[in-house]
Amino acid sequence: MDKVFFSIVLPTYNRANMLSKAINSVLCQSYTNWELIVVDDGSTDNTQQVVAQFEDSRIKYIYQENQERSAARNNGIRNATGKYICFIDSDDEYLPNHLKALYNSILNTGGKKAVYYSELCINNENNKNKYILKKEASLLDNIFEHALIPSRICVKKEILLEFPFNENLNISEDTELLVRILNKYPKIVSTNEHTVLYKIHEDNSVNYKKYNAYAKRKEVLQQILQNSNSNVIRKSWCKKIINQCNFGIIKYYYYQGKKTKAISTTIKSIIELPNYKTKEKIVIFTKLLLNKKVWD
Repeated sequence: MDKVFFSIVLPTYNRANMLSKAINSVLCQSYTNWELIVVDDGSTDNTQQVVAQFEDSRIKYIYQENQERSAARNNGIRNATGKYICFIDSDDEYLPNHLKALYNSILNTGGKKAVYYSELCINNENNKNKYILKKEASLLDNIFEHALIPSRICVKKEILLEFPFNENLNISEDTELLVRILNKYPKIVSTNEHTVLYKIHEDNSVNYKKYNAYAKRKEVLQQILQNSNSNVIRKSWCKKIINQCNFGIIKYYYYQGKKTKAISTTIKSIIELPNYKTKEKIVIFTKLLLNKKVWD
């Protein structure tokens, strides 16, 4: 067999109940020159047994003590033998043409140092798919607003060894990584095909009913903006995206029954950027103050 072309890194932690579908979606790829590296980030469920059920020599299992997903991805990258690295999260799935579409894009561009990515299909709890189309915007602005989740991207291994995931981050770590990469290697290539299925479920890390993920996302985006020297990023636009994180924070406090914190966050959001979605914020503030339903 030829040298491995794609190494697919799958970090997982206590998601044995979802893992089989993700692995099967890789096994069903029409392009077959790949290896799958499952990095078990200290799971306490039967993750290892689930992986062992798949009798395919292309599937490798690595166990590590729990260090969060950025460290797990970096571990997978270091152990990869492929020229290009792809990622898949344990709750996502590839459609059968995913690797083939990426392979064609790489060939069509002559394998330039770039970030290759596929278009996204979101699968909701009612098992209905929503196809997300590209939005025309400046490159980093677009990524700043609409994160390219790792399951969508493909990058040369040598680039990811030069620019590893920041292991101090477990929210918006993908955005932070891509901004660093694209500041040096600014080419980005879409396959123009919807080949990744992103699933909406109760345990999504950005589920604002359960987790205050948008507070961390806001903090990371602020750091990215402060540290970036790129003239490609429109700072005024990025400040709006940062301010928009407040809506997720407000929703979290709302669903947690922390009305005072929801109100104070709404006030801070208005002060922080007075001319951005002010009417919407005032409506939320008024409903919170009057104990009216804000969201279902």
